[in-house]
Amino acid sequence: MFYVNEERIVNTDRVTRMEILDAVEDVFGPSGAAKADIIDRAECYGARPALIEVLARLDEAGRCATVRNLWKDLPDVPIE
Repeated sequence: MFYVNEERIVNTDRVTRMEILDAVEDVFGPSGAAKADIIDRAECYGARPALIEVLARLDEAGRCATVRNLWKDLPDVPIE
């Protein structure tokens, strides 16, 4: 879906890094977070299906130490 704001056309279906941060930033503890933990947190947050689909692309192996590590697996996700 698209809408026009004063400066540009905005795609409301696109998942952004800011949306991901809102949904999962508090899941990262001292030992980081596994993919399953990140997806569970997003689901508890009430994230829309498109966001869950993006998170499903994360690497299964290992843990993300911080939220910044997500962008290594999701480099194509725009900031806003």
